[in-house]
Amino acid sequence: MKKIFLIVIVVSMAAFIAGCSQNAKKDTSAAATAPATTTAQEPAAPAAVVADKASETVLPELTALYAGVTLKVTNLKDNSTEELVIPFGADTKLGKSPLTVKVVQFMPDFVINEGGYASKTLEPNNVGAKVIISGAEPAFNGWLFASYPDIHPYESAEFKVILINAVKK
Repeated sequence: MKKIFLIVIVVSMAAFIAGCSQNAKKDTSAAATAPATTTAQEPAAPAAVVADKASETVLPELTALYAGVTLKVTNLKDNSTEELVIPFGADTKLGKSPLTVKVVQFMPDFVINEGGYASKTLEPNNVGAKVIISGAEPAFNGWLFASYPDIHPYESAEFKVILINAVKK
């Protein structure tokens, strides 16, 4: 009885080891036929345009393609709204509000890199505009983003201003 039991255990272990080695061979051959992958990242594509962070002038490459931006002004007291096209670089009254705005920087595909503010492409994929808003407290000097209007909106007790989109020429 002990002999039969030992034979069964030895045969079972041999079958188990043979099965494991066949799976290992299958895994090795599958890995050899799989397409090679790399863990190194592709170098980032150069930005289409880059502006110094201190710059308050919309770049000529962008003014050649874009006329300005569309802003939405909401009167928080009566919930009325206006959408206004704002040209680059000029102090512009925001509709019926006492606010004035000046677009001092613009990126149609906004990113931040080591060189400053940049646009990955010249297409309006992630529109950002740096604006100066005055005429009510608090004054505002910062970036508005069309894709993320609630990230950095201008908001006073009476008005809210968000970026809607870029205006192409």
